Amino acid sequence: MIPFDWPVSQYFNHAIGVSRELDAIIREISENHLIKGGVPMAMLWWLWNLRDAHVHPRRHALLGALLGAFLAIVLARGSSLLLPFHVRPMQEPSLGLHIAEGAQRDILDGWSSLPSDNAAFFFAIAFGLWQSSRRAGVIALVHAIFVVCLPRLILGVHYASDLVAGAMVGLIASWLSQRKLLNSSVYARAIHQEEVRPQWFYLVLFLLTMQMAELLVSSRELAHLAVHNLRLLLP
Repeated sequence: MIPFDWPVSQYFNHAIGVSRELDAIIREISENHLIKGGVPMAMLWWLWNLRDAHVHPRRHALLGALLGAFLAIVLARGSSLLLPFHVRPMQEPSLGLHIAEGAQRDILDGWSSLPSDNAAFFFAIAFGLWQSSRRAGVIALVHAIFVVCLPRLILGVHYASDLVAGAMVGLIASWLSQRKLLNSSVYARAIHQEEVRPQWFYLVLFLLTMQMAELLVSSRELAHLAVHNLRLLLP
């Protein structure tokens, strides 16, 4: 445990319990996929449809942003299984944190908080958008800090170090996804498909960004259901 984690969590948690309305607003910001994932995905679509001399390199960078975000989730969840288990602040009785009205203390019981996969995902998207537009990247970074990370710190879902670690995972994932090899092969072929089969390309891109907007929740639920039914069928 990093020494500053406890006082930082206690300081920001003072916002909880001030009023029912404020608790509800903070919870809604933390949980609402339109507010969280919809914003960067809308920015991605806006940048994708800009028509100028930089359209191809910008689209390569945007595909890299999507790949980086997916890779960030994989790295974050994988590292959380490999690293020592990290109890969430809201589940640490010694901290004495307030629990927002309507929230459940044990909703994420059994899930290590280090690193934050939310921070990893949204910082990877932000760094990816930065590659295509500095202004969009700054907006996405501000969104990742104040809309994604801050409410989770206030609610006691994550320690500050969890969020910093997640941001670093997102940066690494974004860096890996922007390599020249991918730009010259994978992304170039994807862009070619957009030119020759636009109907299929945009169908896939729409479904992909829709899933990204909700942090792959539907995909993970279908995967869990498939694994559960497969176990029932196997002897």
